[in-house]
Amino acid sequence: METATQLAVFLANRPGALARVCEALAKAEININALATSDTVDHTVVRLVVSDPTKALMLLGDAGVLALETEVLMIETANEPGVLAKIAERLAEAEV
Repeated sequence: METATQLAVFLANRPGALARVCEALAKAEININALATSDTVDHTVVRLVVSDPTKALMLLGDAGVLALETEVLMIETANEPGVLAKIAERLAEAEV
């Protein structure tokens, strides 16, 4: 288990908004290692773990995109039923 910097990128919930962010990161040679989204009618929060979070934050800020950073746990597991349940149980036992 390791920690990584996750970016929370706040976007309008409009077609192409995510594509523009991904294209800008690609042009800057920043790889996206993990991505999750949660949306509302008007806005979406895209959570990203990228290869160079400092560079990505600067790039997004220069483009006028609000992005915040936080540390998250990264866990690599087997892709089989029940693995996430076991991890969640252990996290709960540790009061995480």
